[in-house]
Amino acid sequence: MSQEQDAWEKFLSLCQKGFISCTFSDELTEVCGGDPNVASVVYYHNKDNALKWMRSKVPALKDKTPAFCARSDMPLLKTVLMSFPC
Repeated sequence: MSQEQDAWEKFLSLCQKGFISCTFSDELTEVCGGDPNVASVVYYHNKDNALKWMRSKVPALKDKTPAFCARSDMPLLKTVLMSFPC
């Protein structure tokens, strides 16, 4: 496992617990490129605003939306998500 993947797995383990309470998890997972792990991290940081955030332009993503990056540049999206404070 690469160092980046190991860091992602550790970060993910901190974020997954609350995702079970997400009432829109299927829609969020779909917007997150079908990746429930990314969806759980997005939900952890944004809670009820997760879908809105996924559809908003984010300067750290070069003014792309996270939804776009989930389909085209997942490594960048994961890097930005891991830079959020827990």
